[in-house]
Amino acid sequence: MTRSEERRPLAPIQIRETRFRVPAVSSEGVLPSPQDPNFVFALNTESRVNRLMADAVSTMKYKYDVKSILQRAIGGSKALESLNNSQFIYGAQRNVIVQALVDYLFQSVSHKAQVSTIMRECMAIQLVATWPALKMHLYSKEDRPWHYWYNADQNTGYLENATQVKQRTSKRSGASGIRKSRNTTGAKKPRKLTLAAVQDNHDDSDPEEYIRDVTEARELVGHPHQRSVVLQLMIQTHERRRTKIVLKQVDTFKILNEFPQFMHFHGDVIEQEFNLIYEQKQSCFVREFVYDMVPKLLKIAESDPKTFENCTPSQYDVINAIVVLAKMLPTPVRSFEHERTMPLQASLSDFFNVIPVSSDPNQYVTQRQAESEYKVQPHILATGNQQGVRKMWLVVDSKLMELHRNATPVTAIDLLIKSFFVFHLHFPLAWKNVLRFLQVHIFQIPLENERWSKFSEVHLRLKHFRV
Repeated sequence: MTRSEERRPLAPIQIRETRFRVPAVSSEGVLPSPQDPNFVFALNTESRVNRLMADAVSTMKYKYDVKSILQRAIGGSKALESLNNSQFIYGAQRNVIVQALVDYLFQSVSHKAQVSTIMRECMAIQLVATWPALKMHLYSKEDRPWHYWYNADQNTGYLENATQVKQRTSKRSGASGIRKSRNTTGAKKPRKLTLAAVQDNHDDSDPEEYIRDVTEARELVGHPHQRSVVLQLMIQTHERRRTKIVLKQVDTFKILNEFPQFMHFHGDVIEQEFNLIYEQKQSCFVREFVYDMVPKLLKIAESDPKTFENCTPSQYDVINAIVVLAKMLPTPVRSFEHERTMPLQASLSDFFNVIPVSSDPNQYVTQRQAESEYKVQPHILATGNQQGVRKMWLVVDSKLMELHRNATPVTAIDLLIKSFFVFHLHFPLAWKNVLRFLQVHIFQIPLENERWSKFSEVHLRLKHFRV
């Protein structure tokens, strides 16, 4: 969770009214179901996005000449030049544009409270209509191309953030007297962290058929030739198992005690369980991240060696790309009680740890868990050297599962990410933002809290980056 997630939206300036929430029928057409792997592609087809924009522009209540506004703004000419070259902007240039547009809105009204929701939404629509490269990548039917700049439904976006800052600044500058800070003598109180909510399921009795299938699958763990039988039994018990894991927040010790087969068969059980939870997403990591984003991340690191110094510690591109992504994303913030003892800085050993070939993996995991102040799970453990890794294990709750002989760092990391969802685990603090980015933009799995940052700016930068 980033610092922007801690902020709560201010009360609306006035009653929110917008005519762009419900899409015109012509803008939707026939879309595949959200479970279809082509769903996101269908949402972002050029014809559909163009229809959404045309419908919004034709019914706008306010019209703005955004080019003229930027030309008159301080620093706007440089940003305008980038926009006219069909470049995606971020960072300082984006802030210049947002501030110029918000300043114009405040100057066009007699009182700051008159900057309405619909004015901000019209400004966002006009901005994207003028420069299509600024459109947002869509992930749901409710998403609109201009929501990156302003989303009236959730009252979020860069225009909203800048509006809130300007309102606060205006309020403080007009206040009289001296602001008195609270007495902060004595020991500093630690930041209050949130405990993860647990939903209790009052029906604790398992059906006899479920108990019988679970027992049979557990007894077949030591028989590799019974793999197909175990997988079928896991399918039969899937629904009841997910209810227990998700609603009762069962920890991994109890999960693996009842279903030890998760840590057998080289990860096939975890892979199947993930596919049962999220249909047709099994190849997202390879297709969307490895093929599309890894070359871009490595090129960004190569073009800016000062910023991304020491971000390529491995000979494997996928590992280096993930480290670069961690550098691009903001530093996470402690928000939950279980994160209190976790480090903020990402350590590769907590994600993909390589130890010498002569080391004993079981002894290493036991010793590290005993010496660590926090649980290092799950993660990939590998034996190898500078020439490459030889064997890899998935480590969950100090238990090791050896991966297939032909497993690669790509397939190992793919399985690692899926294991977080299968065991319903919290992301480790230092890697939280990276894993959330992969969850939303690669696996296209919604966040539990819509207010959490999706890091859309980093995603758009990568989508528009040319290798």
